Amino acid sequence: MIFEKEDTPIAAQPEESLYFQDILELVDLLPNKTKQVFHKYAIEGYTHKDIGLELEISIGTSKWHLSEARKKLQHLLSKRKIYNSNVR
Repeated sequence: MIFEKEDTPIAAQPEESLYFQDILELVDLLPNKTKQVFHKYAIEGYTHKDIGLELEISIGTSKWHLSEARKKLQHLLSKRKIYNSNVR
């Protein structure tokens, strides 16, 4: 998943659309190392091997951080969806 443009909607329905800036705001809430791994893998296109070399962590640790990032982002997205549905 490589993001290219700030105005690219993630979801098809306008009322459920999240934009690049929204995702970045959620990514900023992640713990630092997890955020670094997610950004390098999902946005910059690094491999786990390259992430490991750059951050001085193992490939397995890089994969763990990515998995944690995905779990935490899914949780944050579900909370945001609940919040947004209450705003209407």
